[in-house]
Amino acid sequence: MNSLESLAQTQSDRLSRLSGIPLGIILQHLDLASFTNLRLTSRQLSTNTIHSRFFRSTKIDLSLDSLHSLRDRAYHPQLVSVLRELTVVATLFDSQPAEATVQTRKKWSGFDKDELRRDTENYRQRVENLRERNVACTDEELKEAQRDLEWINTRIEQDTNTDVGQVTDLLSSIFENATNLRAISLDACIIAGRTKTCRPAEHYRWYRSAHQNSSWPSIWTAASQTFRIVTSAISRSRIQLEKLQIFRDTSLCSVQMRHVDDQLRTLGSEGFRDACKNIKSFGLSFSTYTLIETPPIQEECLFRHAFAAEFRYKLGQHLESGVEDFTGAATILGYMPNITSLDLHLHHLDNLLLPEYTRSFAHISQNIRLGCLRELSLRGLPLRPDDIVLFLTNHPTIKKLSLDGILLVGGPWPPVFSCIETMPALENLHLRSLSTEYHHITNLDPVERTLEVDLQDKEKWVACGDGHILHTRDMCREEIRQGLDFKPQPGPRNIWRDDTLAYFDRFQYEFGPPSRIWEWDPLNKNM
Repeated sequence: MNSLESLAQTQSDRLSRLSGIPLGIILQHLDLASFTNLRLTSRQLSTNTIHSRFFRSTKIDLSLDSLHSLRDRAYHPQLVSVLRELTVVATLFDSQPAEATVQTRKKWSGFDKDELRRDTENYRQRVENLRERNVACTDEELKEAQRDLEWINTRIEQDTNTDVGQVTDLLSSIFENATNLRAISLDACIIAGRTKTCRPAEHYRWYRSAHQNSSWPSIWTAASQTFRIVTSAISRSRIQLEKLQIFRDTSLCSVQMRHVDDQLRTLGSEGFRDACKNIKSFGLSFSTYTLIETPPIQEECLFRHAFAAEFRYKLGQHLESGVEDFTGAATILGYMPNITSLDLHLHHLDNLLLPEYTRSFAHISQNIRLGCLRELSLRGLPLRPDDIVLFLTNHPTIKKLSLDGILLVGGPWPPVFSCIETMPALENLHLRSLSTEYHHITNLDPVERTLEVDLQDKEKWVACGDGHILHTRDMCREEIRQGLDFKPQPGPRNIWRDDTLAYFDRFQYEFGPPSRIWEWDPLNKNM
């Protein structure tokens, strides 16, 4: 046995000793050829990976290489029948870390801007620590940055020359052949190197120079494009889905409701309705409207650059919401009569528009009846009391209800709580970060508290006014039946004593609006 064979066997043996979960995560990122070659390196590894669960799910990023890899699985006589779950990732590339390292020959420093800002006592020392981290690279680190930069630029060039129509056609043909595929999820990521990847909401942790636009406009652009491509392929192929998740668990990534409306009108109803008729679980993260500008050519090709799109504020742009009919979510739900689990999430891009979006759920409550609904999660939506009461009354089968980040417009919470108390099948209730037009945080502390509490637990409590507010509460069936009677708001609020910064930071992280610009440079010695 030569040294190369010995090395290959050692690496394979180490891999074969992994438990099923991490091994599965590794293997789902390999194309079919790489997977096959890996299994040939070790008899034990070949035995451990023969189970069909390793081929049950996969991820793609809509590049041609990724789609060709998926096509290999979808047309494989043995593997096509076991492919059940697909995640389509809206992928962006950020070349700045590699570019900065190559240009300055210094390591790229990442940091948590908000954490640094809040830690006022140690601010200067922590800034100095960041500067010290901005140290010179070794020759090998510099070569690695150069390789990353070349790889990123190559990927951007390849993908931005890929026609969206070609991608849609290829994905449609794959769906037509993958007849057992039942679940499709949309996700997003930003890549800054071959081993440097993050979720959209974490991108702000990477160092940004002063006056640099943030990446969220590009994230929204890529999300809308991915939504259009995938839903078009679903409609054309009429693939019979049971689960569809549209950026449900991807923080700081949503599809503008206006784009949802436009796409549904473009698709027509027949093909998409047929594909969605058996869906049991549906999640949709949509957002309010804002103006995002992109280079014209990007509309025809895959959108890949993390800073190619820009937010453009236009005076009076909130008045343009009058052309939006807010029917997108209701239209989709009308295609899914057999839903048992529903999750709707709204991301705020402009708080001036937020009250207008009560009309979105109003269309749902007035026109949609889901006779099989068991689980309902509403996050970040503005609701009118009559609309939520009507929907809950029309869906007595709900067993699990979650209301998170809900703004109640035009009325108080007690009528809604009274309705929830009488829901006949409700067994689990999750309430979090509820508000009205007059109270930013609704107190969920019961009038008759029976258990000791930890007021320092910031996951549930926040100091406000002359007391504390319980902003998060989970209740079982027995607690619900005892009544949703809560203590009044402590007050008045005191901006000097209230400890609400962490609470509102978390709220902005999950529901918006996103930060517009990184205004300062902590590594600039002339700051």
